Amino acid sequence: MVHGYKGVKFQNWARTYGCCPEMYFQPMSVEEVKEVLALARQQNKRVKVVGGGHSPSDIACTDGFMIHMGKMNRILKVDTEKKQVTMEAGILLADLNHQLDKHGLALSNLGAVSDVTAGGVIGSGTHNTGIKHGILATQVVALTLLTADGTILECSESSNAEVFQAARVHLGCLGVILTVTLQCVPQFHLQETTFPSTLKEVLDNLDSHLKKSEYFRFLWFPHSENVSVIYQDHTNKHLPARPCGLDQSLFLLAPVQREEGKLQPQPQDLQLRMPLQAACPGLGHPQREDQSGPAGAEGHARGEPQGGGPLPRRGTLHSRGRHPAEPLLPARQLLHEHHHVQALWQGRTTAGLLAGL
Repeated sequence: MVHGYKGVKFQNWARTYGCCPEMYFQPMSVEEVKEVLALARQQNKRVKVVGGGHSPSDIACTDGFMIHMGKMNRILKVDTEKKQVTMEAGILLADLNHQLDKHGLALSNLGAVSDVTAGGVIGSGTHNTGIKHGILATQVVALTLLTADGTILECSESSNAEVFQAARVHLGCLGVILTVTLQCVPQFHLQETTFPSTLKEVLDNLDSHLKKSEYFRFLWFPHSENVSVIYQDHTNKHLPARPCGLDQSLFLLAPVQREEGKLQPQPQDLQLRMPLQAACPGLGHPQREDQSGPAGAEGHARGEPQGGGPLPRRGTLHSRGRHPAEPLLPARQLLHEHHHVQALWQGRTTAGLLAGL
């Protein structure tokens, strides 16, 4: 039997919205989710399902029942031939990425943050960058939906097709997403090039930038004309092994310069083959708190739950679930921010390191 908690306060990651649900549930199975919905029907209560709590809106807030899916986080099937993976909807993309890594697979595109759930990231229409890439929901090939009356629907383009199209960006309106099947791609590496420009130049040449790089984005510095342009593209360049098995290493940083409109490495290319924390003493990262019990929200809620439970696990910003976003700024400071910088990332990193901040 599923147990509910009272007195739990939910806050989204940015602490812009919060609520105190009447009952807070953390089911571990489909049957327990069904129990919650049955109880809600009996008591005429509304039910909201929360993901990572990263939405800037109050979409997850309720004074009724809240279901937190974080304990339904298993990988159910990996089809290496089709390059597809089926998982429970509560799995964090950060954990999914590590599992895909074992099978030589990756997601073709991700948002700025990896500590979000599979069910939540599609339901909120999460996107990234790259004109040839769709939002993350376009990677969904099948899903399982539990409706309010307890019916389980298997949805895909060939089964319950209309519901499938709606459920891929469900906004929590259609029921509880139980499982998701994602189309993956072979694991890949990206080379990142960062250089300064102006807002006018980028906007005047936006089409050109979009065509030059598979994952193009720019960061505007408010109240100025300054922008940082970021290109990320597939590469087959050799990547050295991560020293000491560290997961937060940055390799092959090199300042580059413009020459006749092209980016060219300077003769004094800087080669960093050490963990970034060693290159930038004092650089730290949030620690995960893997604790059981009621939490204010799954993954990212920063408010302390008022029901006597421990703090929820606090997430770190990741690109492709492997490299945190925070090291980029110290890296640029290390190489002098006015330099053009190229970085070769190990892993399946894609755009999104600083997007959305």
